[in-house]
Amino acid sequence: MPLSDFLDAITNPSGKWYTEAEMYTDQRPGTNYEYSNVGFALLGYIIETTSKVDFMAFTQQHIFDPLEMKSSTCELEKIDPKHHTTYYLENYNVWPNYSIN
Repeated sequence: MPLSDFLDAITNPSGKWYTEAEMYTDQRPGTNYEYSNVGFALLGYIIETTSKVDFMAFTQQHIFDPLEMKSSTCELEKIDPKHHTTYYLENYNVWPNYSIN
Protein backbone atom coordinates (compact mmCIF):
# COMPACT_ATOMS: atom_id res chain seq x y z
CA MET A 1 0.00 0.00 0.00
CA PRO A 2 1.46 3.38 -0.93
CA LEU A 3 2.24 5.59 2.07
CA SER A 4 -0.10 8.27 0.71
CA ASP A 5 -3.00 5.77 0.84
CA PHE A 6 -2.02 4.63 4.35
CA LEU A 7 -1.88 8.22 5.59
CA ASP A 8 -5.26 8.96 4.02
CA ALA A 9 -6.81 5.85 5.60
CA ILE A 10 -5.57 6.84 9.05
CA THR A 11 -5.90 10.65 9.03
CA ASN A 12 -9.07 11.19 6.97
CA PRO A 13 -12.22 11.06 9.16
CA SER A 14 -13.84 8.79 6.55
CA GLY A 15 -10.68 6.64 6.31
CA LYS A 16 -10.64 2.90 6.99
CA TRP A 17 -8.45 3.15 10.13
CA TYR A 18 -9.30 6.64 11.38
CA THR A 19 -10.14 7.02 15.06
CA GLU A 20 -10.44 10.38 16.76
CA ALA A 21 -8.77 9.03 19.91
CA GLU A 22 -5.65 8.09 17.90
CA MET A 23 -5.46 11.38 16.01
CA TYR A 24 -5.80 13.85 18.85
CA THR A 25 -4.37 14.33 22.34
CA ASP A 26 -5.27 16.45 25.32
CA GLN A 27 -1.57 17.13 25.96
CA ARG A 28 0.00 20.48 25.14
CA PRO A 29 2.90 20.37 22.66
CA GLY A 30 6.22 19.74 24.36
CA THR A 31 4.67 18.40 27.59
CA ASN A 32 4.42 14.71 26.77
CA TYR A 33 6.15 12.12 24.58
CA GLU A 34 4.14 9.66 22.53
CA TYR A 35 5.42 7.33 19.81
CA SER A 36 3.65 7.91 16.51
CA ASN A 37 3.39 5.44 13.64
CA VAL A 38 1.65 8.20 11.70
CA GLY A 39 4.66 10.45 12.24
CA PHE A 40 7.01 7.84 10.79
CA ALA A 41 4.62 7.19 7.88
CA LEU A 42 4.61 10.93 7.22
CA LEU A 43 8.42 10.96 7.31
CA GLY A 44 8.44 8.10 4.77
CA TYR A 45 5.99 10.00 2.57
CA ILE A 46 8.22 13.10 2.70
CA ILE A 47 11.19 10.93 1.67
CA GLU A 48 9.16 9.49 -1.23
CA THR A 49 7.97 12.84 -2.51
CA THR A 50 11.34 14.59 -2.25
CA SER A 51 13.47 11.72 -3.58
CA LYS A 52 10.93 10.50 -6.17
CA VAL A 53 11.78 6.95 -4.98
CA ASP A 54 9.45 4.48 -3.25
CA PHE A 55 10.19 4.46 0.50
CA MET A 56 10.87 0.70 0.57
CA ALA A 57 13.37 1.02 -2.29
CA PHE A 58 14.92 4.14 -0.72
CA THR A 59 15.54 2.45 2.64
CA GLN A 60 16.91 -0.64 0.92
CA GLN A 61 19.30 1.38 -1.24
CA HIS A 62 20.38 4.02 1.28
CA ILE A 63 20.21 2.21 4.62
CA PHE A 64 20.00 -1.58 4.50
CA ASP A 65 22.38 -2.27 1.59
CA PRO A 66 25.20 0.12 2.69
CA LEU A 67 25.04 -1.31 6.22
CA GLU A 68 24.88 -4.89 4.85
CA MET A 69 21.62 -5.49 6.71
CA LYS A 70 20.64 -8.52 4.66
CA SER A 71 17.75 -9.61 6.90
CA SER A 72 16.15 -6.17 7.29
CA THR A 73 13.04 -4.88 5.56
CA CYS A 74 10.03 -2.67 6.18
CA GLU A 75 7.80 -5.42 4.80
CA LEU A 76 7.23 -7.87 7.67
CA GLU A 77 5.41 -10.37 5.47
CA LYS A 78 8.71 -10.99 3.63
CA ILE A 79 10.42 -12.20 6.82
CA ASP A 80 9.83 -15.62 8.38
CA PRO A 81 7.85 -14.89 11.60
CA LYS A 82 10.27 -16.99 13.65
CA HIS A 83 12.88 -14.28 12.93
CA HIS A 84 10.64 -11.43 14.15
CA THR A 85 10.92 -9.84 17.52
CA THR A 86 7.80 -10.20 19.64
CA TYR A 87 5.67 -7.06 19.47
CA TYR A 88 3.46 -6.15 22.41
CA LEU A 89 0.42 -3.92 22.85
CA GLU A 90 0.16 -1.41 25.71
CA ASN A 91 -1.69 -4.02 27.81
CA TYR A 92 1.24 -6.49 27.37
CA ASN A 93 -0.74 -8.74 25.04
CA VAL A 94 1.18 -10.00 22.02
CA TRP A 95 0.56 -7.94 18.89
CA PRO A 96 -1.08 -10.08 16.17
CA ASN A 97 0.74 -10.49 12.84
CA TYR A 98 -0.75 -8.28 10.15
CA SER A 99 -0.08 -6.74 6.80
CA ILE A 100 -1.26 -3.39 5.44
CA ASN A 101 -1.01 -4.57 1.84
